[in-house]
Amino acid sequence: METLQLLSKFSVLSAEAQQEVLDFLEFLTQKQHQKAKEKAILSNKSNLVFGELAGNFKMSIDFNEPLDDFKDYM
Repeated sequence: METLQLLSKFSVLSAEAQQEVLDFLEFLTQKQHQKAKEKAILSNKSNLVFGELAGNFKMSIDFNEPLDDFKDYM
């Protein structure tokens, strides 16, 4: 479909319907961007190095201890 055909069909829609079309276009754009991003990550997977992020995260000492929120259930 040509751009002019799209514009002519879009222009006869109500303002509410035009907003729905714009919202859907935004959704499709984000979806396409996400797919491209995932594809780029997968193609770079061979460049990942095991342990590359070591030391960037810290866990608290009591990580495995039961949470106070669940004391009633113990």
